[in-house]
Amino acid sequence: MVAQFPITPTTPAKNLTPQIKVDVLTFTEAILLVTELGMPRHYRMCAIDIAISNVNKNLAVGTFSRVFAYAQSLANNDINPTPNVNANPVEASANLLQAKPTTGITLSIDSTEIISVCALTLSIANLRLDYMDEYFNSTLTYLTNAIASDLNPST
Repeated sequence: MVAQFPITPTTPAKNLTPQIKVDVLTFTEAILLVTELGMPRHYRMCAIDIAISNVNKNLAVGTFSRVFAYAQSLANNDINPTPNVNANPVEASANLLQAKPTTGITLSIDSTEIISVCALTLSIANLRLDYMDEYFNSTLTYLTNAIASDLNPST
């Protein structure tokens, strides 16, 4: 007879193949807004939806950075019919509040497995193209801090 010892069950690590989906809609019509100085300016807007799941927590920030850069290049690609229309810096103006982006963001970190994984769902509407770089950087900073502290903002 062979002795049998209790086997401690272990949870297998999740499949570490990230699932990434990026949708970018760049509006071809420039929106005319008047600045505080009464100067008319044309702004181009875009809507972005990003869904990333099953990303190793240790690789999440780098993955999110690359996906944001990819989404930005899609919004400013060669199809852009009016390049450099928003080359000037963003002005602080009460009249431009109607051009303020709206965002929905969900970040979840699953630490129940052997390898912690992250999932991100980000939806941005009414984002000015000339504001995208600053907006993405501040969002990525928030995500970096959330991941570092295991914060789950969706709860």
